Amino acid sequence: MDKSFFFDTNGRRVGLNEFVDYYSGLYYSGGKFSDSNSQIAENRIKEILKKRKNKEKFEISDVMGILAWKVGKIDHKATEDKKEIIYREPWNNNKHTLYGREIDIEKITNMLNEIDSDASLEEYLSKLKCPGISNVYIITLRYFATGGEHPIYDQFAYRAIKAIRGDIKNGFGLWIDSPIVFSDDLNIQDEKRYSPYYSIIKNYMKNDSFRIVFDVPDVSSYNSSQMCKLYNRYEDEINWIFSEYKNADADNCNADSIIDKERKIDQALWVYGHYFKNKRG
Repeated sequence: MDKSFFFDTNGRRVGLNEFVDYYSGLYYSGGKFSDSNSQIAENRIKEILKKRKNKEKFEISDVMGILAWKVGKIDHKATEDKKEIIYREPWNNNKHTLYGREIDIEKITNMLNEIDSDASLEEYLSKLKCPGISNVYIITLRYFATGGEHPIYDQFAYRAIKAIRGDIKNGFGLWIDSPIVFSDDLNIQDEKRYSPYYSIIKNYMKNDSFRIVFDVPDVSSYNSSQMCKLYNRYEDEINWIFSEYKNADADNCNADSIIDKERKIDQALWVYGHYFKNKRG
């Protein structure tokens, strides 16, 4: 029988709602292995998430904020101190680079406004191709274009999901691999167990799987159908684990409360995932 297991930072088993509330709270105060995040920055993220639901167009400043938030270019401490969004260099002064390459924020904004928010992931990957923008950032842009309906891909969230599904307590320093890997989806030869809980799969697709499939710019067409299949499995896992939380009091939920729930899930997974290593040792 499929199960999910939730623990607090002391290794005490907790319920679903307590898990979400506990770890989403640490998103702002900081966990043992994660930095604190700015409430001001979070409020800005929610404003952008509501835009498409309100039939508003994205502005250049919105897309700049989305990408800066995803790649860690927001200075959260300075943002709290100055009560406004403060970007880290080299994101200031209209210089925006990913992977060492300058990206055209205006072009990305226009393309994002032209695409149907309900389009498939395959269509997003095709229409949002842009120098310096990899699959993982296109998935992030889709997250905002759909008002949070489809989750971002995050390596820490992925580790958290594997821990929840594998009944692993945090803080044990177990290695959980970052890429989304399913042995039945890929022709994988090399499989080893580094813990009694989770089968670690490595050395496939000739190189670092995460970087090739999700995180390398200008190769969005590389095995895109396989990438979409893996992402859909990742999304299904999140929806299955948190279905009870999402559906609670559904009759009284409005668009804002739905976004609040989605953000708390994302925050909790991000913090919880930091309690697990992505390397042995």
